[in-house]
Amino acid sequence: MNRNPVIAAVLPVLRRGSRWGVRRADPGGGTGRLVALRGEVPRAGWFHTTGFGSQVRVREPLSEEEQARVLAALPSRSGHHWNGMVVDDRGRVEHLHFAPVDEDLEVGARVVGRFWAPSVVVFDRVDMDDQPEMSVREAVLQGRGFDAISGVAASLRLAGALALLSRAGQALSVPFSPPEVALRLRDVSSAGDEAARRVLLDLQALRQEAVRSLPAVPVVPVVPVVPIRMGSPVVTQGVVPAREAWVDRIVGSLSRSGAQLVNARRAGAGRIEVTWTFRGGTYQSVLDDKHLNVLDAGVCLAGTDRRFTLDSLPSVIREGEERGKLVVTRHVSGSGWDDDDD
Repeated sequence: MNRNPVIAAVLPVLRRGSRWGVRRADPGGGTGRLVALRGEVPRAGWFHTTGFGSQVRVREPLSEEEQARVLAALPSRSGHHWNGMVVDDRGRVEHLHFAPVDEDLEVGARVVGRFWAPSVVVFDRVDMDDQPEMSVREAVLQGRGFDAISGVAASLRLAGALALLSRAGQALSVPFSPPEVALRLRDVSSAGDEAARRVLLDLQALRQEAVRSLPAVPVVPVVPVVPIRMGSPVVTQGVVPAREAWVDRIVGSLSRSGAQLVNARRAGAGRIEVTWTFRGGTYQSVLDDKHLNVLDAGVCLAGTDRRFTLDSLPSVIREGEERGKLVVTRHVSGSGWDDDDD
């Protein structure tokens, strides 16, 4: 149990109306413990909590002074900003919860996050730009690489490369997930737009080949329902019905694997469509609702999707990223956290 009194009775609530949260299970935040939330959660942010075990009650929000003390007690994750995420020197990409919107946080800005638990990095502050940040930002706008710019940190180089890929992806209408392109970011940072276009066209060809090789799957009509977002209740005209048993199982399964549920919905008889995040990527998988066995992983598994369960997919993602073989076949726009429940 975490014995630090500053952070023992607080919790970052990642979305308005959340029903689940992640409590730090050890002082370093290396593991997280899923807890059910009770009480009103009017907005995302930091809250006082009471209670122990698998349920806690959400109380009042932290003041700015209290929040500053909590953040100071957590391990830092420094790096540079891209698309609401922090990119560090080791190439790790994590969603930066509670960060300002992109309009207020420029590409390549020097950001400091705080590590709460696996897949939960919270925004702390923005540090002042130096000349390398400004030069890389200008190079991205012009589609140039960064080799001629001195003093570019590894995290800035990688964040800039992701920004170049975003620019090329919009022009080509080819989406990508950071883990899909991780091993080619240094090439993009050197050659700029030309390399970015080449990377994305190669990725597009791999996706098309993966889709062609998939076995035919019967089309099942999607039942129109309101999504169940990470920790949020199903809301239909202000009515909050009882949650289905598989929701808790999905949240627990992903949490044990270091991933996070973004939303879930029924997708036909016996099927669940789950959107989840892991290591900077957002994925959408289709499962059976009895055993959470995978029907469509959302990444290319050469037709072996049904051999896997949901809790095994994060390790598959990790291996694919490290080998440069990850191909996402069900792409999700954005991080998945961008939509609120409004």
